[in-house]
Amino acid sequence: MQIALITEGITDKPIIDAVLSAYFSQKKMKSDFATTALLPKKKEPVGWLKVLEYCGTNLFKEAFEYIDYVIIQIDADAHSDIGFDVPKQKNTSDLIEAIKNRIIKAIGNEFYTQNLTKIIFAINIDQIECWLLPFFATSAAHKKKEINCCSTVNQYLKTKGFTLDCTNSAGGFNEYQKAARIIADKKVFFPAYKENESLKYFFEKELSKIII
Repeated sequence: MQIALITEGITDKPIIDAVLSAYFSQKKMKSDFATTALLPKKKEPVGWLKVLEYCGTNLFKEAFEYIDYVIIQIDADAHSDIGFDVPKQKNTSDLIEAIKNRIIKAIGNEFYTQNLTKIIFAINIDQIECWLLPFFATSAAHKKKEINCCSTVNQYLKTKGFTLDCTNSAGGFNEYQKAARIIADKKVFFPAYKENESLKYFFEKELSKIII
């Protein structure tokens, strides 16, 4: 199974890979899968604007000729910025849906309708580091935290001998890989993932599009 990733930076990939590993391990589901990066191609972070722009390109459309699924990752922290243009919503699920609609607009309704079963949205509320907190935090409030998560998760990762550099995705890649390897263990993942609403949405609703 070939799964392509469009992400804001290279450090997002190991976390998404870890969630995919947990998904394929559940209920004795087994599948060989490989993820390849459509964006970014290099170490430099690309950010939300480049993600939206890429989704409207021919390169994006051509990928559907040789892959099974495309996962589009984007952080919600800048959703109200000019160019992103998603207004504040009343709750997390509404914000996820609004951001999905913004990405669909970038893709184009016609192409999206033709390929919607292959397009998976990984919307992080409000950054992908928030997806790590359910697995490392000991505070119930921290497990559910959805804003300014990097400094919080680093409080807990210090006890494991490393921290994340959230300002330098290229330089901090190895530490993200370390965190991802821990959460890929189904004994770690399944008791905790539901604590984060956007991770739960990704795992239970978006990944359900994958046919094993």
